[in-house]
Amino acid sequence: REIGAKNQLADVGPKIQFGGVRVWIVSLLLLADVPWCRAALEWKTMDVRQKAELGQESAVVVFPFRNAGDKPVRIVSVLPSCHCVAAKPEKEVYAPGESGEIRAEVDLVGRMGLQTKFITVATDDEVQKTVELALVIDVPEPLVITPRFLLWREGESPEEKKVEIRLADPAKVALKDFQNNNPAFGVTLENGAEAGQLLLLVKPQEIKVGEEAVIRLNAAVVGKLQVFVVYAAVK
Repeated sequence: REIGAKNQLADVGPKIQFGGVRVWIVSLLLLADVPWCRAALEWKTMDVRQKAELGQESAVVVFPFRNAGDKPVRIVSVLPSCHCVAAKPEKEVYAPGESGEIRAEVDLVGRMGLQTKFITVATDDEVQKTVELALVIDVPEPLVITPRFLLWREGESPEEKKVEIRLADPAKVALKDFQNNNPAFGVTLENGAEAGQLLLLVKPQEIKVGEEAVIRLNAAVVGKLQVFVVYAAVK
């Protein structure tokens, strides 16, 4: 009987031996159904990129979505990362299967280059309560100014230095005039060798530490005035 019992145990499962004692292990498989959950709001895009035109003062960006869940979803808040962005939904509550959009308007006045902003949308969705939307707008520079800051050091000779100004589109951009707030610096404006190129020539009368000048460049961009600034200083 003892031998028969051992043979029956040998067929049960894997064994582990600790010293001279054999421990028999019976493996159990546990099967469980794990529900798969997804966010109720499905976004057509969460990252929008646009290129603005010269002189464009604002841009509108739209983020469409649809309630793909089986319950109504309420939009609790829409918070932009910058005061230059105004964003809001069409309404607060969206029924199952209903579509909507977050509409954002970006103020581009005085802004140049890549403008990256974010909008955080909070909802009462149990699966995904917040979503971050991103928008990137490439705002062209009407004037490309190189360099924007001229510096003379103590002991340096008061030689003339130049600033290159390139018009992004001479048909839409024109440099009307300039204003220099310090007569200790002589400033002249000349045409460059290429179309749309201008040269701003700046020369201090003497090297006097502490002298500074702010030179305002008044440009017409698509018929509207924009001001650009060049700085000069003796340090």
